[in-house]
Amino acid sequence: MAYAKLFKTAANHGYKVILDGQGMDETWAGYDYYLSRSSSTIQGQANYNPFKSNVLSDMLKEKAFKPCYPKPFDSELLNKQYRDLFYTKIPRALRFNDRVSMTSTVELREPFLDYELVEFAFSLPENLKINNGQGKYLLRRILSGYNKNIALAPKRALQTPQREWLGNELSYAVDKAIKTISQSSLALCFNIEEMYKEWDLYRNGNNQSSFHLWQWISVSELLNNL
Repeated sequence: MAYAKLFKTAANHGYKVILDGQGMDETWAGYDYYLSRSSSTIQGQANYNPFKSNVLSDMLKEKAFKPCYPKPFDSELLNKQYRDLFYTKIPRALRFNDRVSMTSTVELREPFLDYELVEFAFSLPENLKINNGQGKYLLRRILSGYNKNIALAPKRALQTPQREWLGNELSYAVDKAIKTISQSSLALCFNIEEMYKEWDLYRNGNNQSSFHLWQWISVSELLNNL
């Protein structure tokens, strides 16, 4: 929603092309899980699993498998970066960004994903990406010559408050989604009792992640459009 508003505002001001920073964290090791042995793919969730497999039925879980991504490098860090660039984060982000920007007829450009810059970043030693527990080290060194406050600033999340909305003003959408799923043929794929338990936990404050709620809403919307 925030991105949609941003691109619509840009279009209304006559801007046709916008530069975006996708790829900076992936190529220059900016995510927290690059600093550890965590297999997480979500920033800020290294010690918390946002995927609620308990709401899925045993029948569905038997058909599921954990994806196994290629590891073409000897370095654990490079393999994580390779996974995020080609299989997880970047493909998803580019698909989303392209659709939401073109809705307002705005062209989005991703300079940090220029193949020569990506190849250059992959060729560098790890201490130029992570140094003293800080990612994007070389980029920070370069930027320090212009503004140290910005260059050394900690990573801050920038997102709309969907977790708060879903627990309050938009809670009716979650209630409706669970009801729609429970009354559909897809109910066999879910453990409805566990869905209600997770929803109660969420409303009582366990709202570190809202991914599962959004997935339920998406499934219910698909059912409504069948």
